[in-house]
Amino acid sequence: MLDCGLQEPGSEPGSTKLPDDLYARWVQFGTFQPIDRLHSNHSDRLPWQYGPEANASAKKFLNLREKLLPYTYAAAKEATRTGTPIVRSMYLAYPNEQAAYATAGSQYLYGPDYLVAPVTTPGTTATTSVWFPPGNSWTDIFTGKTYRGGTTQNITTTLDTMPLFKKH
Repeated sequence: MLDCGLQEPGSEPGSTKLPDDLYARWVQFGTFQPIDRLHSNHSDRLPWQYGPEANASAKKFLNLREKLLPYTYAAAKEATRTGTPIVRSMYLAYPNEQAAYATAGSQYLYGPDYLVAPVTTPGTTATTSVWFPPGNSWTDIFTGKTYRGGTTQNITTTLDTMPLFKKH
């Protein structure tokens, strides 16, 4: 709400806004979920209701989600056929790796090929500890840098990126 008591254009009556950084991270997280829901009954959730950096980040990730639709549909088909969920805990894919259990709740696989480590802390930059499972290499889809499996690395991102890696 504006100080004069008027509602911001496009906002819902009585709504509150997330800080721009947390909004951008929320959209990033939603990009790698089977269903991405921007609406809410308690807060403004549309990209143009936020500042330029959060708006640009949201648009980038919503476009990325669109590009991943064939992959997401393939993962959904696999889930239907095998019962393996689209979003997979690390220990589901790597049950014999102790480190997979330590990452529970923080990073996961989106389908069989993408490792996602969502940023859930405030700030326009964040450093996230990411465990790369053994047996493969993992490439950061934003920087192109490849990480060796069986290692843990600290990954620093800004609002226009997140820890997201493709298995090779």
